[in-house]
Parts: sequence; structure tokens; C-alpha cells
Amino acid sequence: MKFTKILLIAGLAVMAAACSRVGNGEVGVRYHTCGGDNGVEDRALSMGWYMTGPCTGIETFQTFAQTRNWNNDSGEAIHFADRDGLQITAEMGITYIVDPQKAPYLYKRYKRGIDEITDTFVHNIVRDTLIREASNLQISDIMGPKKSYLLNQVQKDVSERINPQGIIVQSVYWIGALDVPQSVRDSVNAKIVATQKAQQIENEVAQTKAQAEKNVAEAEGQAKAILVKAQAEAEANRLKSASITPTLVDYFKVQKWNGQVPKVSSGSGMILSLKE
Repeated sequence: MKFTKILLIAGLAVMAAACSRVGNGEVGVRYHTCGGDNGVEDRALSMGWYMTGPCTGIETFQTFAQTRNWNNDSGEAIHFADRDGLQITAEMGITYIVDPQKAPYLYKRYKRGIDEITDTFVHNIVRDTLIREASNLQISDIMGPKKSYLLNQVQKDVSERINPQGIIVQSVYWIGALDVPQSVRDSVNAKIVATQKAQQIENEVAQTKAQAEKNVAEAEGQAKAILVKAQAEAEANRLKSASITPTLVDYFKVQKWNGQVPKVSSGSGMILSLKE
């Protein structure tokens, strides 16, 4: 009985050793290293236990968002140069998700786990894109207005090349400031400050010009309003003058007559009536 238990435990141990588990949040890929089935199976494995053997293994890929950083401490910081050959060092990172349905293709293509893939192939794509794009820019642009542009170009190029393979890029980002000689940094910062001041002066000049144009427009508007008012009054007076005829004058005189005949004084002091 005791011997039977030993055999049972030994059998279970052998079976456990011949099984691999795909955990929660993972996708598995079964591969064969010998025999007629040598290669990678096309079917992705969901969570569960799967039989393996001397010639069969399972590689797992996490399917939730992951990040990978390349920095100076790990010796993986990326080196590139501007168009004048000035050397720049950048610490960078990437956030990505593995497409579960494409995990078999991904493993079939690279025969490596995801960390090795990102630290070699993806890292190299980022480096090559930086080298290509930065070679057309000055250091002042790379550290200033073109810094975001450069990063966007890297993310675009990386996404176009590895998304179809099953690594979905969510973001590529800088870690900290770009590393350049201090003398260059001081020169670039001084140029940026000078550019900002020049832009501020230009904005102030434009604002002053706009205010002056506004004042001129308001003055012209007021002058036109006065002219229009004067012209209207002159026209009204003209019309009034044209409407006052001798007949109309006589009419108003008659309207104001009180019915009495006018009287005049003679030279002798007598008052004469003009009645017949």
C-alpha cells in the first residue's frame, strides 16, 4: 500500500513536470523542437494546463499593457546625432499590448519571449528612426519645437512596422531630458529665450498695430457719421427752402391776419384807415 502511494505521487510529479500552465492574463504558444511536428503551432492557447514533453514547450505572452524602458542604468539608452553630427543620448520607453491572436505568429517570427523582442528588435527600430529623423534637424530644434515631432515620428514608424506582427504600440515616450554637453545646452537655452523674447516683441507690435488700425477705423466711422448727418441736414434744409414759394408765404400771411385793416399815420398825426 505504501509502495502504491509512492508510485502515485511519483506519477503525479512526472505528469506535473510534463505540463505547463497558461495563467490569467496570458496567451500560450505551443512549439515542437524535434520530430515531424517540428515548429510552432498556429493555435493560441488560452488559460489552462497543457501537456508538454522533451520535444514540446509552451511560451507565454502577457496580454495586458506592458512597458519597457531603455535607460543609462541598463546600458540601453539610445544614441543618435543631429544634422551637424552633435551626439545626443536619450532615455526612452514604450508601452504596448500583445495581440493574443497573433502570438503564434510573433513567436514563429522571432523565436524569443516578449522582453527579448522589445529589447532587441523594437529597440533597434526606435534607434534607427531617431537616427534617420534627427539627421535632418538642428540640436536647437530637437531640444525645442521639434522634440514632440521627433517622438511622434518614432511612434508612427514603430507602430507601422510591429503592429501587424502582433505588438500593438500604445505610446513611445522620453524619459527625462535629452543628454547633450552642458555648453550646448546653455547655447540652446539662450537661443530659445532669445526666440521667445523676439516672438513676444513681435506679438506686442502686432497688438499695437491692430489697436492703431482699430482707432483709425473708429475715427473714420465717426467722421463718416458726422458727414452723413450734415448731408442729411443740408438736404432737409434744401427741401424746406424749395417748398417755400411766394404763394405759400401769402397763405401763411392770410392765416395770421386778424381781420383788421392796417392803419398808418399821416404826417399831421392823423391815423388813416386803409378801408375804402
